[in-house]
Amino acid sequence: MNTCLNGLNPENYSEYDSKDICLECGGHCCKLGGVIATKDEVDAIIERGFPNHFILLSDDVYGIEWGVDGRCHYLVNGRCSIYPVRPSGCRMFPVVQTRSSEVILVECPLSSHLTKEELAKRVRILKQRPNYILRESERLREDNFKDLQMRISKFNHRKLI
Repeated sequence: MNTCLNGLNPENYSEYDSKDICLECGGHCCKLGGVIATKDEVDAIIERGFPNHFILLSDDVYGIEWGVDGRCHYLVNGRCSIYPVRPSGCRMFPVVQTRSSEVILVECPLSSHLTKEELAKRVRILKQRPNYILRESERLREDNFKDLQMRISKFNHRKLI
């Protein structure tokens, strides 16, 4: 069974599938950079015929290469080309776990549609990630930390925990 960062099957995310709302904004979240994925998530993307834009960070942790201006290589014409198999970190947006491990809500078109229960579920999923995932995520983002902070500061956001 394929697993994502939280051990769930990536095909069972119907409750998080907000594609119509996400398509409206042109993928601003995909311009932040620093997405982390597991080997199973990367394999699912490659098995669907997409090119591999990931770099190996450790045994089971990959990061998407930073594209031009931090854009995800899979963002094509303002749309996520790998949407059905995107990594769980992408699926959890606009709930983001920061470098300090706090969890924030980034305001985007989707954020106003999420219920308190959906927000709590996303927070719980992010908080369940193993520590090694967070360490590798921080390592990937370290080189680009100032750019990432500048990009995310363009969004209104608030701390969830």
